[in-house]
Amino acid sequence: MVSSYRHLQPSELDILESMADAGMPQTQIASHLRVSPATVSRRLSWIRQGRPNTTKSTTLEVQFKELEKEAYQRTMIRKLKWLSNRQICATLQISGRRLQKLYKLEGMRKGVAVAKPFLSERHTERRLAWALEHRDWTVDDWSKVIWSDEASICLGKLAQRRYVLRSPQEKYDHDNLVPAFKNHKQSAMVWGCFFGTTLGPLQYFPRGAINAQSYVNMLETSLLPLIDHADGLTENLIGDRQLLF
Repeated sequence: MVSSYRHLQPSELDILESMADAGMPQTQIASHLRVSPATVSRRLSWIRQGRPNTTKSTTLEVQFKELEKEAYQRTMIRKLKWLSNRQICATLQISGRRLQKLYKLEGMRKGVAVAKPFLSERHTERRLAWALEHRDWTVDDWSKVIWSDEASICLGKLAQRRYVLRSPQEKYDHDNLVPAFKNHKQSAMVWGCFFGTTLGPLQYFPRGAINAQSYVNMLETSLLPLIDHADGLTENLIGDRQLLF
């Protein structure tokens, strides 16, 4: 069944005009173009009044505007990366399908934002300098370093995950991270250390936090005995080189 009305393409308008100029009845033209006779009548009236010139330059202008629009949308989705997909669609007035196409063009997707402590520019520069200074160290060199760290165990409801629009390579970019701060919910803390293949003791603090003096006392009772133990392993592990902490 022929639709009562549909939009005719420029090429179809040319065919319609040529058939009309050849003296073909409107019903035959409608049958050929698969539209209603009323549509043919309206289009012929529009053509005879002077339709816009659909030249190649006009087509190129439309294509250029579409490219400009796409470039704008691709730029904006990066600026709106912390918004939900629904919010981005509403802001740019686009469909979810269009948004997914833009993601694909940019090589991006929504991912869980990594929680990392925020570093100042000074901290970043000092860490980079330290890494460059030690980049040629061997496994044997690193085996004389005592590594230590602590971890807090928090109870209670976890914070809601935040999603950010990024490419896989941008996972740890500063602008794609969420800050991780210690909070009052922590209920316990553990501390441990190791060097080479030797593990140190694991210390447990049920209150979840310690002051400076308690930390010094812990090092005296946990770290110093490990160093003394390492002195007994000097010949097998690290030779005459001194341990670093």
